[in-house]
Amino acid sequence: MKKTIVIFLLIFSFTFLQAKKNIVQSFLPVFSGGAHYQFKNNSFYWNADFQLNLLYLLTEEKALTLPYRSEIFLTSSVYYKLGNFPSSDYFIFYGFGVNMSFARSTSDTKKGQFFIPFIGLTFGGIYDNPSFRSGVAMLPTLGINIFSFQKSFLNISISSLLSSIDFNRHLSVAPKLSFAITF
Repeated sequence: MKKTIVIFLLIFSFTFLQAKKNIVQSFLPVFSGGAHYQFKNNSFYWNADFQLNLLYLLTEEKALTLPYRSEIFLTSSVYYKLGNFPSSDYFIFYGFGVNMSFARSTSDTKKGQFFIPFIGLTFGGIYDNPSFRSGVAMLPTLGINIFSFQKSFLNISISSLLSSIDFNRHLSVAPKLSFAITF
C-alpha cells in the first residue's frame, strides 16, 4: 500500500512539472460540513470534516495527463445523529483521497477559476460507535468548485459512503460544503 501511494505521488508530481502556468499549494487546511442521510434507518447525521490538502493545484496548461484542478488530501470526519440529544450514535471516517477536474475554466488562473466540475475518491477506515466495530470504507464524490483562487476555494459536493461494516446501514448520500483559505 505504501509503495502504491509513493508511486502515485511521484507520477502526479511529474505531471505538475509539465505545467508552466500553475498555482501549487501544500498543506492547505480545508473545513467542511453537511448533512448525511442514511437510507436504511431513514435518519440524518450532521458531519464536520477537517481535510488537509497535501497538494492543491490549479493550472492553465492543456496537457493530456494533467488535470486542471487537483487535490491530494488526508481527511477526518465525524458524523453525529440528529435527534435524542445527547446521543451516542455517531461514526468516524478517516482516509486518503484525490479530487480531480479535467474540465477547463475559461478564466485566467491568477484571476481565479469558477464553476469547475470535479470527481473524487477517498479510501479509508470507519469506526461505528453503537456497534463498536471498525472497517474499510470508500467515498466516491461528485462536485462543483464554485471558485478557486491562489489561497482559497469553495466546493459543493455530494458523495456516497460505502462501508465494509453493516453496508446497508451506512449506505447513504451526503451533500457537503467545503471552504479553504490560507494567509
